[in-house]
Amino acid sequence: MSEENFNRNVYFNLKDEESARAWEILHSHEVKQEFKSQNKFIIKAIIDYFERQMALKEDSYLETREKEDAFVERIVNEVQQKAFANIPALIGASVMSGQYPLLSVNQSQIAVTPTSDISKENAMKGVSDDEPEENDLLEFGFGC
Repeated sequence: MSEENFNRNVYFNLKDEESARAWEILHSHEVKQEFKSQNKFIIKAIIDYFERQMALKEDSYLETREKEDAFVERIVNEVQQKAFANIPALIGASVMSGQYPLLSVNQSQIAVTPTSDISKENAMKGVSDDEPEENDLLEFGFGC
């Protein structure tokens, strides 16, 4: 008996919760979109499930590590979202506290200096007009 194709019937008892769920998945829009056929989906599902069970059998802590990794990933994502959401508030607080004087200028602090005087001052300091000066705005030290 050297057939190249074999047939196996699978029965879905729709009164059983797992069986009904499997039937729904098998006939879902996603399966139709992602796989060439239900047969290909079933073959892939069997292989993936089997390999997963063998990996768990060989490494009893695999599932625990995966859960821990997923938990850490969720924490990192949440912290990143909160940090990025708070950047405008942090910058605003820094400006209001006067930590960055260039951003929080009072009218009394404004001094008009002719450009030629600035060039003379820079020449005396050894700074070229072509070179950008250091920018305190790019240093983010949030009270550390």
